Amino acid sequence: MGTLYGADLPAVVDQAIFELQTKARSRHGSYLHHCRRICSEVDQENTGYLSREQVDNVLSYWGTFLAKLKFEAILKYCTVEGKGFDYNKFLNTLIPKLNPRCQRVVEAAWKLAAGDNDSVPLEDLARKFSPMGHSGYVLGKIPGERVQHEFFEGLIHLRLGSDEPVVQADFIAYYTEKRLDCLNDDAFAKLVEAQWKVEDPDSEPTLRQFRELASKIKQKARLKNEGVKDEVSLKAHFLQVANEQGEVQREHFAGLLRGMGVDVRDADADALFRYFDKNKSDSVSAADLGKYLATFEMEAPTEAILSKTVVPARILPTSTWAP
Repeated sequence: MGTLYGADLPAVVDQAIFELQTKARSRHGSYLHHCRRICSEVDQENTGYLSREQVDNVLSYWGTFLAKLKFEAILKYCTVEGKGFDYNKFLNTLIPKLNPRCQRVVEAAWKLAAGDNDSVPLEDLARKFSPMGHSGYVLGKIPGERVQHEFFEGLIHLRLGSDEPVVQADFIAYYTEKRLDCLNDDAFAKLVEAQWKVEDPDSEPTLRQFRELASKIKQKARLKNEGVKDEVSLKAHFLQVANEQGEVQREHFAGLLRGMGVDVRDADADALFRYFDKNKSDSVSAADLGKYLATFEMEAPTEAILSKTVVPARILPTSTWAP
């Protein structure tokens, strides 16, 4: 069995899918989503199924082909007895969906680009796009204008030459395919974050963010209790929501920090609390929280530190974007 983004596939099917992805995306202006449009056009009765001959026609119209063994394997894998070739199953295998983290980052990028609008003029979108994260640009081999032009041109090709305003579905479709250019989900998420200067709202905080958060908490405590030691001042704040045993529950920590005037993401507060929760009991005594924060040396947990590295090279060849 082969695997594609964690999905188990028969080895021959896995090879066939990879070959189709590679062939299609190596052609200038060709996108996997074009195959979705072709399938819909061939399926004139909108049944969701195609005959063997129609599948062959779809590949021909798309400008690609498969050896007989691989073609038969794809047919067998996607055919439903009595109905025909389930092309939605085929397309979902050909164009894997983004994982939750990647989806959140792309949606955050769209929200930044579009604001409250349902669509954005292509020129405006291209101007907001940053070449950062593209390894060719970072290494000084490709000018930023070229990277921006490739983004602009890529969206036009994806939509078969249309220069109409871009909607969210177009934006997500574009980045769904660009995920195939990256070695893994983490590399892809960092690429999108760099290009649009956004962050996954649910991501673990970096070491820098840990430091900033701890510093803000101590500053707020000092303002309210001038002249009092950090540990004593912090303990007093935490006791406000502590239970009868003097313990603060994990679910109350973010709210407690906001009550102190600290603007904090739920993900950051949760990560900081988990770091202090030595017994993994989802509760820490107010006294210990005060002591930990007052003496915190910022040895943040390994899983909470996201390295800021250049995105690795692509897996699949593409002429419209070559990191």
